[in-house]
Amino acid sequence: MSRADRKKRRQQRLAMEWQAQYDKAMTGIRRIGEDASWPGGGVITVQISKIPSFAPGYVWDFREFEESLTLYVSYTDLERGGYFKPGYHKLSAKQDFLRSLIESITRFDIKMRFVGQFGLDGTDYSVRFRSDFSEASLRWWEDGPEAWRPFISQVFEVIEVLESITNQ
Repeated sequence: MSRADRKKRRQQRLAMEWQAQYDKAMTGIRRIGEDASWPGGGVITVQISKIPSFAPGYVWDFREFEESLTLYVSYTDLERGGYFKPGYHKLSAKQDFLRSLIESITRFDIKMRFVGQFGLDGTDYSVRFRSDFSEASLRWWEDGPEAWRPFISQVFEVIEVLESITNQ
């Protein structure tokens, strides 16, 4: 077998492996908090979740690869707590629009000292920001801490938009 043939077979094998990883990411079952990843999928720069106690929840991922932003959604599985339903769904939205959604929630200064909340039934929310090797995550229940209300109000507006895109 010639060197060119070996190189071609290696490239075909690699393409098949990448396709298998992509297929698994798009159709597989994942735990909540587990990333769907595949070669060329980019990184999650912002993740927003809305997880009610007794209704289906959503986790939206803004993924960036080579300066291109893509929005994906995962649905929580009520029958299997702590898991997503199979699938990772790409949503259609323009780059400028997605960037404006992210910018609308990254402009806030958040006070880290606050009095927390406690609740059993209701809705759990979170926002996670990533940039290179840095990461910040905020999580709250229902209306959240008073000190975070301006930020939370803006996140709720973004969630309304994301839900409308998701349910088209």
